[in-house]
Amino acid sequence: MSKIIKLDPKNFNIHTDKGMDLLEKSIDEVGVIESITVDKDGTVVTGNARKEVFDKKGFKPKFIELEDNEYPVIQTDLSGEKRVKAALYANTVAKHNLNFDNDLIQEIAVEQYNIDIEEIGVEIINYDQNIESNENRDSNQKQRDFICPECGHEFSI
Repeated sequence: MSKIIKLDPKNFNIHTDKGMDLLEKSIDEVGVIESITVDKDGTVVTGNARKEVFDKKGFKPKFIELEDNEYPVIQTDLSGEKRVKAALYANTVAKHNLNFDNDLIQEIAVEQYNIDIEEIGVEIINYDQNIESNENRDSNQKQRDFICPECGHEFSI
């Protein structure tokens, strides 16, 4: 396995500015909560955005080689508000940082490998047409209040 990690030059996700900002904020506030996956040549399979932010912050990779029947576990000391924020960030970053390169998906997944992308849940969306409606929806959503079940601390997002 290569110890040099390279971004995937044909990453299907172009990402968004909002998503990248949220990712960086989440790493600043709660630390590393998700890993990246690389192939045997060291090219990122999943986690290109995380690698970009990790590199920007000067983080160093810790390599873990897995057998077919194993999965990685990241153990942290998160608790209270930080634990709740980590759980929320893990889902909201993914939601806001998805911007598929439809042409690349068509070229590689469909044409080169004949993958039925609908079968694996990929929806080809024209993001340019949906940006305005999503921004309007986001600006109209109300702030939500949460209470940490561990410490009782109240916070809003």
